[in-house]
Amino acid sequence: MHGRTRPELAEAEATHRAIALAEMANATGVFRPPVLQLTALSEVIAARDRGRPVFAETCPHYLFLDSSVYDDDGFDTANVSPRPLRKRPTSRGSLARLRTDDLQVVSTDHCPFCLNGQKTVGEHDFSKIPNGGPGIEHRLQLLYSVVQPETAATADVRYSPTTPARLFGLYPRKAPSPSARTPTWLVFDPNGHTTISADTHHMNVDYSLYEGWAAHRSVRTVISAGRAVVEDGLFVRQARPLAGSCVEKRVDCSDGKETKVGTGAMATKDWSWRSGFAAGRGAAKNV
Repeated sequence: MHGRTRPELAEAEATHRAIALAEMANATGVFRPPVLQLTALSEVIAARDRGRPVFAETCPHYLFLDSSVYDDDGFDTANVSPRPLRKRPTSRGSLARLRTDDLQVVSTDHCPFCLNGQKTVGEHDFSKIPNGGPGIEHRLQLLYSVVQPETAATADVRYSPTTPARLFGLYPRKAPSPSARTPTWLVFDPNGHTTISADTHHMNVDYSLYEGWAAHRSVRTVISAGRAVVEDGLFVRQARPLAGSCVEKRVDCSDGKETKVGTGAMATKDWSWRSGFAAGRGAAKNV
């Protein structure tokens, strides 16, 4: 029932309507939260081919899982997200669209509701299941494990911190940049392997969407705000309390009033940073 109440055509129509309204209002940009199926994504692609500043994201569970998880007679509440998983050809198509920059961002939709006592509340009524799942810990690792090795690191950086920071007025103060306030370093072992499990992950949640999966390549070192958080693949210490800082963005209001330091592409219509990442299809095929 979860998927039937959210048909693919409804997603495509909602995407078309949002883009059309933004275009009529001459909005500075449209950012489409997770796009699941190719009919909706075609609306994004068509708008970008017209030169419209339209961007879209996806999430790891939409790239690697599919609607077969709903086929079990014992319906698994763990896999219920705001947008239902689709058939396998759709999830494979989304991965291909990353390679051609028709999708520009990989986020997580991280909603770490526990399975027992929270997700299972809707075991006999799907409308009561809290939507979403845990995914933030393994997002980069899963993405890194499927893109071409020679461009994996560049792809991870572009899809995760860099493009969102540019879109929402946080670059270069946030994302990989010499002027970033709190640079974070992540070192992958290209020859490593990780078995994903709720027994070993560090998220405060009692299940994993990828239980038992063997992920190629592994996280070796993480340095946050100058302190090691992971060493030799082992979590060694909590990051310093309140080590981060609030990075304010600026929005240029139409009435001329306004706002905080720094502007973003979504506010200023400055798309000069996306050379090789331009509107339209096939901007980057080596990912």
